[in-house]
Amino acid sequence: MGKLYEFVILNPKETLPKGTISKKIAMDKLQPFTRDILGYDVEPYAGIIAELCKQ
Repeated sequence: MGKLYEFVILNPKETLPKGTISKKIAMDKLQPFTRDILGYDVEPYAGIIAELCKQ
């Protein structure tokens, strides 16, 4: 029998090109200690997250 990592991909990489329409979830839409999301906005992806990760 093999190891778990031989059968499943953990934390798969997902790319999102700039300008792609996607859901944007603001922190004020999240409730503490729950999985519920109260709402989201649909906007084009601006690529800002990648710039924040470089710091």
